[in-house]
Amino acid sequence: MGRGRGLSGDKQSGAFSTPTAGGQEESVTVEALKQQIRIMEQQVGALKERIRDKEQRGSKSQLTARVLADRCTGCRMCLDVCPMGAVSFAGSVAHIQVANCRGCGRCVEACPQEAIVLTAL
Repeated sequence: MGRGRGLSGDKQSGAFSTPTAGGQEESVTVEALKQQIRIMEQQVGALKERIRDKEQRGSKSQLTARVLADRCTGCRMCLDVCPMGAVSFAGSVAHIQVANCRGCGRCVEACPQEAIVLTAL
């Protein structure tokens, strides 16, 4: 009949087997795959927005965020609002990854200590 192929085991419950780097199979649910798609769509949207921003700026000077370390208290409010993931922490002081920062200013607005400013590159 089915000869060992088709619907059996996890495949009936909505899980699929995908090969991993080591050659072993990993069970992935449909919901997990859909979540991966949602995350990728968000990333694509952020990249498209970044492209639009760069095209609109053209030859204008680009702004980037800069942390005033002596004012930073490590509250991490900036980390939560950065759409580009440009904020990281070393201990209790924020750091901006200039390559990822698009100068939107959300971190500046969120910082209660006014420890982040926008500067031209």
